[in-house]
Amino acid sequence: MLEVAHDQITFMSKSLSLSTLNHRINTFVELSQKGMYSIAPLPKYSEMLFNTLLIKGEVQRGEVEKIISKSKKTAYTLVKTLLDMEYLESDSPRGLLRLKLNTFFASKLIPDLIPEG
Repeated sequence: MLEVAHDQITFMSKSLSLSTLNHRINTFVELSQKGMYSIAPLPKYSEMLFNTLLIKGEVQRGEVEKIISKSKKTAYTLVKTLLDMEYLESDSPRGLLRLKLNTFFASKLIPDLIPEG
């Protein structure tokens, strides 16, 4: 029983490590932008915001400009697009931003736990 528990802990640690998830986020955004998925391509700089949200959990909208190192307008457009695409969520129009894992996105980030489909 202890061997199985140890195996599961090792598996979960590897599957949910920040470096693994960051790599999978970057790959997901890149492949979406290349049209490799049957989804609308994610906007440029999405991976930067997603990776920050993965680590921080929530960010204020005003922080996005600094996170992506671009103009306020670019940050606003990115946030609006990702909210419309349902990759981000917020409790109010000016509230904190959080990563929203739809089934497809989650299946790409943690494929060993959430099968596609």
